[in-house]
Amino acid sequence: MSNSSQNHWENQTQSSQQKRLHNLKIKQEYKSRAENALDNIISEHEQSKINQITDWNPNPKDKAQINRFYKRYWDNNFFAYATITLIITFILSFYSSFAGLGILVVFILEFSFSQNSFLKYYLNDYQIKKEDFEYLKNKIFGRQLNILITCIIAIILTIISLVMSFYTIGIYINPEKFSIYLNVLSRFYPFYMDNELFAYTNVFSISILIFLKIIEKWR
Repeated sequence: MSNSSQNHWENQTQSSQQKRLHNLKIKQEYKSRAENALDNIISEHEQSKINQITDWNPNPKDKAQINRFYKRYWDNNFFAYATITLIITFILSFYSSFAGLGILVVFILEFSFSQNSFLKYYLNDYQIKKEDFEYLKNKIFGRQLNILITCIIAIILTIISLVMSFYTIGIYINPEKFSIYLNVLSRFYPFYMDNELFAYTNVFSISILIFLKIIEKWR
């Protein structure tokens, strides 16, 4: 390797590392502000209960800090993992009928990165009653996805996916043109080209769950 190439590679590595550290610093700043905002809101809420204030609302600035951190990191983590799951599910759909379980994986991700899980994680050190927790969650985030309804939707979509797995229909993939790749794709496990409908059903189902999250993110 020439010196110029080596220097270029080292500069790229250094630049990438600096960018990663910079992003981590920004994330830590967002997290610190969100944690401080939560502390303020809890304190204000406790004070409002002592003073018997019934129309209490959190400070808009504190509320915004929490929402920014949640949407920028927790939401984005969900979208990243859900997209990866979608791609993997699409590929596995041509190999196994169990690929439809990818829909449930996305639902689990949705639950793991939900506003409810977010607050439970960051309010774990506080002794908060269930009714107070729900009250604070609604005050901070407003309307959220209903987990039960989302679960029902995920189960229905999984059942539809399972039904579609019994139908082998070719739609866009031309077997004649695709035959040269079939041996490679079937090297370790049989690749079923006629599982197109099943694959598209899984992609559509996962896309619905992602779309529900997008609605929550931007409304």
